Amino acid sequence: MGMDLQEEKELLKRIYLLSMLNEGIDKKEYDKLGSEERLRVELRGDKYFLRDYERKKIKVGLTGGVFDVLHLGHVFTLQKAKERCDLLVVVIASDALALKTKRKLLHTQTYRQRMMQAIKYVDYVLLGGEDRMNALEMISPDLVIFGYDQKPFLHEGKYKIMQIRESMNDDIYKSSRIIKELGY
Repeated sequence: MGMDLQEEKELLKRIYLLSMLNEGIDKKEYDKLGSEERLRVELRGDKYFLRDYERKKIKVGLTGGVFDVLHLGHVFTLQKAKERCDLLVVVIASDALALKTKRKLLHTQTYRQRMMQAIKYVDYVLLGGEDRMNALEMISPDLVIFGYDQKPFLHEGKYKIMQIRESMNDDIYKSSRIIKELGY
């Protein structure tokens, strides 16, 4: 008896994340894979990767931001992003990069990462570095998703660019407003 479509996608997501995070699956990790998983990977050089035709069965989405004061507007946007892909990866801006574009941060990048990991719509949280393009190369998404209030800084290439147009009440769910009300 085979697996249903949802089970297959979950299996492919696990394999994809394993290979993405480790720049391939080494022999030691490969030996731990089950027979169903081994059928879906191929050896490239000295590491295993999800076969191209298997990778095409899942839509990988990438979004990112500072997320210093996580609020319902962020959660709403992440929910809408997840509706457009099977696997959602969120990149948390580095402290240095965030300070170039925002005010003083209230929380460290690691704290912001841990908060984001608690959101059920998010499959994986990646710490961003100085170069935003590194995450794009590492993840190789099908879709790069921007929130309604973000300015897309990329152009379509190997991935599609999408901007979430829906939003919650702008006046209530804005980090800057929340911070101001808290007196920071």
